[in-house]
Amino acid sequence: MWQALFPNAPAGATLVHTFRQAGATRLQAGAWTMLEHDATMLRRIYRLSAEATGPVAEAKGILTAAEVREMIAELVHLEEHPASVVVMFPAAWVIPMRQQPVVNEWSSSTSAASTWDS
Repeated sequence: MWQALFPNAPAGATLVHTFRQAGATRLQAGAWTMLEHDATMLRRIYRLSAEATGPVAEAKGILTAAEVREMIAELVHLEEHPASVVVMFPAAWVIPMRQQPVVNEWSSSTSAASTWDS
């Protein structure tokens, strides 16, 4: 459903390549995930996400009304069941940096220094 609902759902997997093509000379990157076994935060986030996006998926013809109801009902059950274990979809992150020449005001020398692009 997510692949069809969002314009570029797998974009996180291409972030490093995209920033390198844009000129990043250094970058930090990673992925974050979570396993929840003794709380309900992640389960609640997934249920609320389904409640928010289910009608959109139905309107776009990605899911039927019955499939939306079934998805939400299953997520409610998952949230309420104390033995549920949920693993979050990975979230990718990248911090790109670019080497830019810096001119020293007190001398005529120029050197490369890392700066944050905004």
